[in-house]
Amino acid sequence: MRKTFYRIVCILAITLLATGLRGYAANHLLIDGDEPVYINAAVAYAGYLRSGEWQEIPWYEKNVEHPLLNKLVYGVALLTQPQLNAMWAKDFPKYTPIAEAEGRPWGMVGRWTSVTFGVLAVLVLALLNPLAGLFLAVHTIAVRYTGSMLLEALPFFTSLLAAVCYLRWFEGRKKPAGGGQRQWIWLVLSGAALGATTASKYTFAIVGIAIGMHWLIFSFREKQLIRTAPWMVLWGLIAGGCFIAFDPYLWPDPVYRLYQSLTFHAGYSQRDFVRSFNFPFWQSLIWLTSTYPAKHPDYTAAFLIGIDPVIFALGLVGLPRTWQRRPLFVIWLLIGMATLFVWPTKWPQYTMIVLAPLCLAAAEGAGWLWDRVKRAAGTVQAQRA
Repeated sequence: MRKTFYRIVCILAITLLATGLRGYAANHLLIDGDEPVYINAAVAYAGYLRSGEWQEIPWYEKNVEHPLLNKLVYGVALLTQPQLNAMWAKDFPKYTPIAEAEGRPWGMVGRWTSVTFGVLAVLVLALLNPLAGLFLAVHTIAVRYTGSMLLEALPFFTSLLAAVCYLRWFEGRKKPAGGGQRQWIWLVLSGAALGATTASKYTFAIVGIAIGMHWLIFSFREKQLIRTAPWMVLWGLIAGGCFIAFDPYLWPDPVYRLYQSLTFHAGYSQRDFVRSFNFPFWQSLIWLTSTYPAKHPDYTAAFLIGIDPVIFALGLVGLPRTWQRRPLFVIWLLIGMATLFVWPTKWPQYTMIVLAPLCLAAAEGAGWLWDRVKRAAGTVQAQRA
């Protein structure tokens, strides 16, 4: 009982830390170059919702390269603010302190919405492993992109939720008769979370590939492939159905509009602006092995803690132990890194797709090192005795 109490207190403390760091960043981060785009989309959706013109939502065609759900959630949040027709550039100027912007109240509502999903992600990971939750709470890339009104926080949370719910189903499917009757609920939740993830930002959907590979590998190993295949088909149908349901932009013409949205990114990666940065294919490793303000000094004031290189190093140490205990997260991390290496666009926010499994591996790495230290100390004591 006491151990459970301490664990709960620890998880609550980690969640409060995550809230504090993200809230502080939300108040101190400069206005991102993309925030005016998303706040204007949210203002438009809020206007449709407020006037009851819901049928107009699928026909808003600005920023169609990204799915709609995340921006629609921001629109719902902006219903708490006075109505706007648009957020003009002079009221929300890029790369300036948000405290100086006339549009600050609307921007802060969006940022706190993002903070909420970022904190929920920390809570979910902390429930799985408190130290992993702590690492995610302080990771500067996570703080940066869940402290701004951008498109990372919601799919980051739902992608982790999809993985955790799938594991609850997979690990509980072999319970004795009667004990696992409701395990299918976890699989339904996983599929719905994956659909929400894809309807928020496509890159985070790689967790679905990781889940599929995990199921294939371990169901085959346990000779459960045929028996569990219908359930995974159901999971895929739920994910696909929720993706379409949560992205109203697709409703008028799902095939063409999805094609239009996806092909934008292939073309975007070849633009002169993107190519001018000339990032190497391993650029994601540079982002992950340094703190965000180390590469972006203008944002230093928004961060209070920075141990990202330590988290990355511990993650490498912890990979073998993570494979033994939670192999899904290793598969997720490897697929995510492969995607980051191959994809031509190398913005730092893309590394968010691997932060959850990296932080879990780092926690396992820290646990492995601690075990070695205790074993060495015990050996020394035994020799002295």
